[in-house]
Amino acid sequence: MLKIIQSTLYILLLQIFSILLFAFFTIVLNLDFYNLFGNYLEAFIYQNILIIIIYMIITYIFNSYYKKSAQYPHKSLILFTILLISYLIIFYLSNNDLSLFRYFLYIHYPIGSLFRTIVSSIFTFNIKLSLIVSIITASFGVYIGNKLYFLVKRIKKKNLSSISEKG
Repeated sequence: MLKIIQSTLYILLLQIFSILLFAFFTIVLNLDFYNLFGNYLEAFIYQNILIIIIYMIITYIFNSYYKKSAQYPHKSLILFTILLISYLIIFYLSNNDLSLFRYFLYIHYPIGSLFRTIVSSIFTFNIKLSLIVSIITASFGVYIGNKLYFLVKRIKKKNLSSISEKG
């Protein structure tokens, strides 16, 4: 039970850092895929690829810095659950109120940064449903980052053991 609580706190810290990093990208660097491509589908695809990469990098860095955090179980599942529950609650409460749905875009700002310049007429029911894909990509980024950390750790261990055998 303690490991699950630690995993949840780890995921909350990871989400805060991803929000800060995407805020830096959108505010300071003025990164806006929608204005760059002019097509929502292309912008959505590139934003989700960026979400996977950023979550993977942050997870890898956190695992490298906090050595025990790599052992926390179910990190990607916990992130998926937290984001999905918040999405479903806000989706249900924001029946016709787009301003209420913007709270989810603040909670999951990595995809919310895509919608900061999109006009409200584009924000349809299908677009709201497609946001589930961004939840999956965020969880997938955490999963890949964790697996990448263990792969690099195993390669380093293998290289060190082969050097000790030669010496």
